[in-house]
Amino acid sequence: MTGTEYSPIRFFFLSRGYWPGDLRNDFKQTECNMKNKSERPGYYLQRHLIIGLLLLILFNVSQAQDTLHVSNNVHIPPGEVMEIPAGTVVFFHGYYHFTIEGSLQVSGSESAPVVFTAADTTNLWDTHLDEGGWNGLRFVSDESDREEAPSVLQHCIFEFSKASKEDFHNGGAISVYGERDLIIEDCLFKYNYAYRMGGAIYLNRNNAHIHKSGFEYNIASNRESELWAYGGGIAVYESRVVISWSEFGFNSATGMGGALNFEKSHPTVYNSIINNNYAPLGGGIGVVRSLSANVLSNNLIINNTALFFGGGMAFVDGSVVVANTNILHNTSAYGGGLYFNEISSPVFYNSIIRDNTMDMDVPNQVWIFDGVSGPEFYHCNIEGGFEDFYGTGDDDFQGVYLDNIDENPLFEDAETMDYSLKDSSPCIDAGFHDSPQLGLHPYDLAGNNRFSGIRADMGAYEYQDPFTYYSLHISVEGEGETSPATGEYFYQENEQVILAATPHENWLFEHWVTSQGNMTTGEIQIDMHSDWTVKAVFLPVTHITEASQQSFMLYPNPFTDQLYLQIPESLQGEEVVVSIYNLSGEKILQTSVSVTGSVISLPAKFLQLKQGLYFMKAEHSSGVYTHKIVRQ
Repeated sequence: MTGTEYSPIRFFFLSRGYWPGDLRNDFKQTECNMKNKSERPGYYLQRHLIIGLLLLILFNVSQAQDTLHVSNNVHIPPGEVMEIPAGTVVFFHGYYHFTIEGSLQVSGSESAPVVFTAADTTNLWDTHLDEGGWNGLRFVSDESDREEAPSVLQHCIFEFSKASKEDFHNGGAISVYGERDLIIEDCLFKYNYAYRMGGAIYLNRNNAHIHKSGFEYNIASNRESELWAYGGGIAVYESRVVISWSEFGFNSATGMGGALNFEKSHPTVYNSIINNNYAPLGGGIGVVRSLSANVLSNNLIINNTALFFGGGMAFVDGSVVVANTNILHNTSAYGGGLYFNEISSPVFYNSIIRDNTMDMDVPNQVWIFDGVSGPEFYHCNIEGGFEDFYGTGDDDFQGVYLDNIDENPLFEDAETMDYSLKDSSPCIDAGFHDSPQLGLHPYDLAGNNRFSGIRADMGAYEYQDPFTYYSLHISVEGEGETSPATGEYFYQENEQVILAATPHENWLFEHWVTSQGNMTTGEIQIDMHSDWTVKAVFLPVTHITEASQQSFMLYPNPFTDQLYLQIPESLQGEEVVVSIYNLSGEKILQTSVSVTGSVISLPAKFLQLKQGLYFMKAEHSSGVYTHKIVRQ
């Protein structure tokens, strides 16, 4: 393709035996401090490049794939849509890019992905040069009120692209500026570079969705001693990105966030694996200058390395919610698992934070650098507990540490990275009781139901309980006790539960109010075939201090057309307040009666009661009288 404006696509068939350009690889050692030589990008790239290109040629020969040759920059103007069908190889013959103001629709498939690749990778590793590889897809929008069709990239491979110091700086393969709708699904990003931010992808002020994609050996790096590069895989700035069911491995940055870095953003990340990434700060994930209630859930953050702080995650003036995440086997000079600085107060729920190390294999899960950062931990399994927190901020901890444990989580097989829970694990049903309200993704990292059992488990994998459970919530009105005591309980389906009510002194049990109807006996049995709510109602007994030989009396009871109340002589001349309650304890009638004789006839409105059982309460200066009445 030639020219700078988008025109109808012309496809060229890749002829048999065509060798695409000079493929000599001159990759050098980068600042990526991987654990051994075989983990460095340059080592794998030479081998993978040759194998990949041989497969690419064979695939084109056998499948008669179309090839889109790019020999100049491509521009998709506003209002235009460019479509690239499945099986296409977008082949860049130089350091060229796409500028997309309109819409790009790339429709690859699992068997026929769309491949964006380069003819020449010489000097690709050097982000200071505008040569080597190709120059990425640049989505831009200068007008906030302009609406373009969403760009969708499905089943693509992005490789050997670079944003250098001489051009865009950010987003090795893809950069998005402005309010652009972008969906990336089932894509693979590998060996892409950026001088500043986002070795593979850079997002600025937009709400992209990235789903079921892989990121490996992408690098954000430069040689400037005071200019940090962020986000080896993805860098996000002032955006509300959603990243799901994706994997990040062997990405690196020379600044912060080996795999992911979020700045001034509201990220949602779920069901993803962050494994073997590197950065000086935040080997796996970096969160900087972000205050968000968005949730990172059901993730595995493992084997990441930071040169200085936060092997797993680093927070610098950053706060998000992290739930049901395994943070394991990460390492750093300080803060093997987690690092907090500059008023960082993220909240952790139901997470397993163990086997992280610092400084020559010293166990360390949490490092709080300053005295004003206040991370919060609820229902987590943290090795060493609060006592093993490190850092200056540990001396005057400003956060919350509540209902956490320090126990072997009993993974099924950690050696093979099977971090599901054994049936004897202490993490089962040990999560936060209101976990469904946290905004967790409803499926765990293995794709199983997140809410299986009595309550959510700790960790990224939910133990699949074979039983169904129902809740029983018990409360009391008045003064008395129940067995079991008041509170919430869970029982297996169809289990039988015995409830008993015991009144306190000078009180009597009257009835149970339940979600399945009212019950009048003090001891009841319920079958747990659904959720139950029960309340034991207690009423005060008669208490008259002066008239020990005399008492109130109601007659006739049951009644139909008249109801009389006999009053003790000691109450002559007083006011008695008479109230009627239904079985739910709701007051439905009330009147005040002046006592001028020993017997009074209750007002006619009392006779308007429907047939059934009620409670009458007579309150006076020296006591209270309570009695059941039945309207026939």
